[in-house]
Amino acid sequence: RNPRLVHRKRLLLPENDQSDHVAFSAHISSGFTAASLGKGHEVVYDVSDTNVGNGYDNVTGTFRAPSAGVYGFTWTMCADNLGEITIELVINGRQRGVNHVDSEINNDLDCSTAFVIEKVNVGDFVFIRSTAAGEGLFMSDSRARWSFSGWKLF
Repeated sequence: RNPRLVHRKRLLLPENDQSDHVAFSAHISSGFTAASLGKGHEVVYDVSDTNVGNGYDNVTGTFRAPSAGVYGFTWTMCADNLGEITIELVINGRQRGVNHVDSEINNDLDCSTAFVIEKVNVGDFVFIRSTAAGEGLFMSDSRARWSFSGWKLF
């Protein structure tokens, strides 16, 4: 036996099972007016940046939980030029969070972000909806975006 040769055993770690991992992040691709959103309308975030678990639908704006657990949800909205609106996070038809943004003067940009932690079951649906018609303009571009994200914590 050659003393210069070292025999090492390789430690194999179990594969990381990602079948239960869930995370999504989406944003609105361009600015819009309050009149185009209206009252009680679901906000559709048309660009899916991340969609692990395929729970987010960028056509309807709805996230359907592919697995049960405790999730974190966050959403950001940006008002421009006298824009003002109140937006709610809805889980299975019930308001679970609410946020308001108001740019008080012309050429004023204001953004607001909210965060909610909720236990959800398989198939529960989560979306963002306007609570009132709002007013003015809303920005969603390279400077500031409307976004909606969620991920399974455990």
